[in-house]
Amino acid sequence: PPVLFEVLCFNNSVHIGGYPWHFIYTPPQKNHKGTYHVCSLKDSTLAINGVQNMNCDSLESDAMSFHPDDSGRIIHVGPNTINVLKLVGDPSSNVQSRLVKDFSMVTHRDSRPSQPVTVTSSGRTVRRRFHQLDDDPDQEVLFLRRFQKSSQASHSGS
Repeated sequence: PPVLFEVLCFNNSVHIGGYPWHFIYTPPQKNHKGTYHVCSLKDSTLAINGVQNMNCDSLESDAMSFHPDDSGRIIHVGPNTINVLKLVGDPSSNVQSRLVKDFSMVTHRDSRPSQPVTVTSSGRTVRRRFHQLDDDPDQEVLFLRRFQKSSQASHSGS
């Protein structure tokens, strides 16, 4: 049988969905890593605003896929931001589809209230410990960073 669809992409990842039918992929070049292209499945034309890039300075990269509820919405999830996008276009016309932002949410990873400073009876400030977890799903690696923060610049005898 003949090939129905072919696209060169990074990490063999292609998502198909939306109405009219579109696909999401990352071009195979290394300089495009983290950049997603949204194209029409009919003729592989790039949608207007179809190149999405979320500049991530984190171990966790962004991800983009069609929402599983068959609404045609596209979810673009980054380390701190979630963008919900939608395709606007008429399949009966030859007008190029447009990708528009429906709404956006900013997430905060550490929403714990700050703990009060603890001082001993001798006047020494007690150090607080912070634990942060971060992971890299592609590499299946979990990082635990542990550091101590002190309220005082220097401690004698510590």
